[in-house]
Amino acid sequence: MILLQVIIGLMTMIDIYNGYTTDEVLLDEPYVDKNLKLYPIKVNQYKEFNKYLHYILYSKKHYGIKDSKIKFLDYVIALNVSNYKQQIEDKSNMELIEMVLKDLSNIFTIICREDIFIDVERAEDEVVFINKDKTIQISNKNFNKARVITLKQNAILEPKIFEDKMEEKLAEKWLKSKQIKNKSSVSGVGEMANVISCVTGKYYSELYNQNVLQFYADYYRCTHIENYKATTLFRTVSNDITIIDFTNEIISDLYRDPYEGMWQDFDSFVGGIT
Repeated sequence: MILLQVIIGLMTMIDIYNGYTTDEVLLDEPYVDKNLKLYPIKVNQYKEFNKYLHYILYSKKHYGIKDSKIKFLDYVIALNVSNYKQQIEDKSNMELIEMVLKDLSNIFTIICREDIFIDVERAEDEVVFINKDKTIQISNKNFNKARVITLKQNAILEPKIFEDKMEEKLAEKWLKSKQIKNKSSVSGVGEMANVISCVTGKYYSELYNQNVLQFYADYYRCTHIENYKATTLFRTVSNDITIIDFTNEIISDLYRDPYEGMWQDFDSFVGGIT
């Protein structure tokens, strides 16, 4: 029975893009298509990646872009140049543009695992980021595709879009109340690495060379196994203890909507946060 559950667990996967799934991500294989070769982020690059995450976190819908003629990458560049301009007053527009292009080069370098830079030969006509042999080309044509794949590879969910401000405020309070209930949960890469290392014996250097999904999956599997051991032990003294199944799905939990269940039992939810 346990063997069957393990097999079923191994079959569980999330589709990232057109048949490229979390199975490939767990094996650290890239998404490869015409002009794209995108890898999941490594743990030792995650802090650097987070500095540039805002460039790819939001969709056209988040920005309120309805005109299909608007080029998404150009829009993101212009928006961030404007944001920099508000923060830095002693830079020219050209210097600010160069800063944004450098940021984008950095994030593309991380997700492609090779140096990516602006194609100066086409800079006057269009913005295209390339690798040395030009087999990778990220432009307005495929920027959104690269954005979506990168977020899904690393189990990063786009911020939820709410219909009105009241709904958004309720959702924020609900998430905070949920975090308070789970306050014993470990958070932070360092503490998660400590748990994995203690349970598995892996070295920290090995963990930091994993990709993000591998790291998360290891952590949550470790907690499942340890909870299984604890409940099994307590079951020897009380039949009221429910044994936790250490083969429970991990990947689907990592991709679950954090707002799932928010509107269930609405009265108790509102009462608990007011």
